[in-house]
Amino acid sequence: FLFIAGYFVNKSIIITLNNVTQSLRDISEGEGDLRSRIKYDGKDEIAELVHWFNQFVSKLQSSIADTQVTTENLGQVSSTLLTSCKSSEQIVAQQAHSVEQISAAMREMFVTVKHVAEYASDASAEAETANTEAQKGQAVVTNAIDTINRLSEEVKTTAVVVNQLDAFTNNV
Repeated sequence: FLFIAGYFVNKSIIITLNNVTQSLRDISEGEGDLRSRIKYDGKDEIAELVHWFNQFVSKLQSSIADTQVTTENLGQVSSTLLTSCKSSEQIVAQQAHSVEQISAAMREMFVTVKHVAEYASDASAEAETANTEAQKGQAVVTNAIDTINRLSEEVKTTAVVVNQLDAFTNNV
């Protein structure tokens, strides 16, 4: 009788273990759906094993869901960062272009200022030459005026002498 009871208990344990093993196989060979749970209604050690396994899978499911949310958020942040980087790259390129244009304009202004300085220097030299020539001309004019004034004085003196001579000749 013990042998028969042992046989049925053993058979019951083996059938229960085979059912739990089949449930585990279905979970692992399927799509890895962590929403699946092992169903066992017994009140023995296997039931406790199934309970704690189901708790473990539940926590694993929660952790993976949290990881999925974090990964999605990270993907969004990466996308935003990529957009910002592209925008920054465009702004830097525009700034580099603007700096190049400013640099070219500064070079052109430098050349223009150099030419203006050369023209101003030439104009100053020409003005100095004109001033020197004007001073020489003024000296000639002043000399001519002095000569004319001396001649005028001499003409006046001569006129006085001629008038005196005329008066003297009229008296004689």
